[in-house]
Amino acid sequence: MDLALLPDGRLRGEREIRGGHEVVAVPLPAVVSVKLGVNEPRFMDMERRRNPEYVTVWSAADLGVDPKWLGFEGSPTVVGAVWQAKSPERGRQFLDGTPQEKARLLAERIRRML
Repeated sequence: MDLALLPDGRLRGEREIRGGHEVVAVPLPAVVSVKLGVNEPRFMDMERRRNPEYVTVWSAADLGVDPKWLGFEGSPTVVGAVWQAKSPERGRQFLDGTPQEKARLLAERIRRML
């Protein structure tokens, strides 16, 4: 996926499709969805940590924003609690029988779950 802002204000996107590439341009605002694997996150290396020139720090004055709207005090969000969601237990079951019997058993189990 390749995105670019065009001079006329539209967003241009290019993606791989079977047999080639597809290019589209849409007016903003637009919603873009991407699939897993489109980005390779990079780990922070020691060189970047040592050299603060790589990190730009902006103040409220730099942004032209009233400081009362920034940081903890300016946040409209209050976090009440944080916890890790439990993932459902997963299990594996093997069905015995002919392909037709297995299909019937599988369909029955799916119906029970709905």
